Amino acid sequence: MLLFQVIGLVLVVAGIGQALGMWGLDRQMQRHRVPDASPAAYLFVPIRWQRRLYTEAGQPLVGKAWRTLLRMVAFTLLGGILLMIGSAGG
Repeated sequence: MLLFQVIGLVLVVAGIGQALGMWGLDRQMQRHRVPDASPAAYLFVPIRWQRRLYTEAGQPLVGKAWRTLLRMVAFTLLGGILLMIGSAGG
């Protein structure tokens, strides 16, 4: 069961790493805002991750940000499940 806990913890840490990566991608994306969009369109993450809100240079960052979000959720959920399994056996 210790193996489940160790792997679960590694996955949760990987999820945290993905969250930090998302933060960095979001900061990069803000440099590529389209000039005619309303400032209100950029208030909420990840709602502001729409291709129409960014210039051509920012387009690849939008897809990358969504993939990073999905990896963060997957790693964290799987890690949490493994941590619960590992702690239930002890």
